[in-house]
Amino acid sequence: MRNVILFFIVFFLFCTNIYSQSSWVKELPMRGIPVKMIATNDGGYALLARTDFFANYYNKMCLFKYDSLGNLLWFHKYSTPVDSGGMGPYDIKQTQNDNFIIVGGAGFNNFGYGFYLQTNSIGDTLQLRFYNYINGLRFYKSLLINNKNYVLGGNYYLYFHVFDGNSNLLNIDSNEVFGAYFNLYNINSNKILLCKNINGYKTTYLYTDTLLNHFFEKEYFLKASISSVTSDSGFVFIDYPNNMFKISSALDSLWYRPSSDFEFSGFTSQMATDVTSTNDGGFAFCGNINNNFVQGTYLIKTDSFGTKQWAKNYSFLYVPDNVVSVLQAADSGYVMFQSGLPDSTNIPKMWLVKYASDGTLTNEDFAKTDETDIINIFPNPSAQEINIEFQYIFNGSVELYDLKGTFIKNILINNLNKLNIPIYELQNGIYVLVFKSNSENRKISKRIIKIDY
Repeated sequence: MRNVILFFIVFFLFCTNIYSQSSWVKELPMRGIPVKMIATNDGGYALLARTDFFANYYNKMCLFKYDSLGNLLWFHKYSTPVDSGGMGPYDIKQTQNDNFIIVGGAGFNNFGYGFYLQTNSIGDTLQLRFYNYINGLRFYKSLLINNKNYVLGGNYYLYFHVFDGNSNLLNIDSNEVFGAYFNLYNINSNKILLCKNINGYKTTYLYTDTLLNHFFEKEYFLKASISSVTSDSGFVFIDYPNNMFKISSALDSLWYRPSSDFEFSGFTSQMATDVTSTNDGGFAFCGNINNNFVQGTYLIKTDSFGTKQWAKNYSFLYVPDNVVSVLQAADSGYVMFQSGLPDSTNIPKMWLVKYASDGTLTNEDFAKTDETDIINIFPNPSAQEINIEFQYIFNGSVELYDLKGTFIKNILINNLNKLNIPIYELQNGIYVLVFKSNSENRKISKRIIKIDY
């Protein structure tokens, strides 16, 4: 009997581990521009996006709530009185009582509003307030401390607005400072760390108390853009393109890793978009990558000293080609908020994507996330040849490139819905087919893989 019980325990743990390490992809129920993803108090995720593209603006915003397994629980769409000028949410926080606070801006550059939205735990609006200033106010970042929300806003000059738990404005800091703040941190419930870029080439780290009195600051000649708190109360930052550095809670420099440590060969542009601390004391950061012919995403894992442990380049796979946020899941996998341009609408679809703990894709559904299915390529990978089928008669051309952007050959296509291309002479590797239609002003890129069986 003991052996039977032991067998079922081992079997249960084995199945749980396989399940927890699974990868999945969830397409959001509407198109738009991803803004930010946060972990929620229940272990799930809240996703903030701009939606409803009209007259060159995204006129609304939407909040999506998912559980830890990627199941959509609810979503809500919100608008403002100045819809015609566009709506730009910038930051989202969840309170201890599970409400959500969203801050941002709406309207045109010089005639805009800052907005402050508070919802309940299922996204219903509790308070939506607007603040109109002649300088085109926007709210960019918020920080919850002791039932107060410190919101950084402005346009050319930035300053604090302090709200109570009922969204009432308590105070506006009069210390206007020129620069671009990109993050705020709560330190021991009585200090605030402001991270501010100045003149595009240096970053100032500034401590204030909760009354917004400035009392300590340091400057570093690195333009940091994304950051995360570390397990030892320090801070790790990444600038453009991918320099990584850490400072202590006393703002002393601890270590620096150059972008060359994280470069992917053959790509001309590589920009980190988010960084998160991991449960082993290290870090993971995501970003976007391209070389003018291939656009994709990447995920890099480091140890606590910024030394690269592994790096995954997803540009050769059929996954969404833009990422804005990454979080580590409870099973040590990674969840990313992504988007892409899969068709002629030019309005991105959005996805919540789960990767395994080593950054690999273990679910075959990833191969189906490229929705440009007007062109079907098979077999892929292939050793000898590939077959191409179009959903309609195609007129135009297809160009073949390697991942470095080197042109290999061009094939004209006249009134065909099927095409065969030999690839046996190619070296093993990843290549890009760029389809150009004579009747439509657009290009469609498809990745193929040449292998030897």
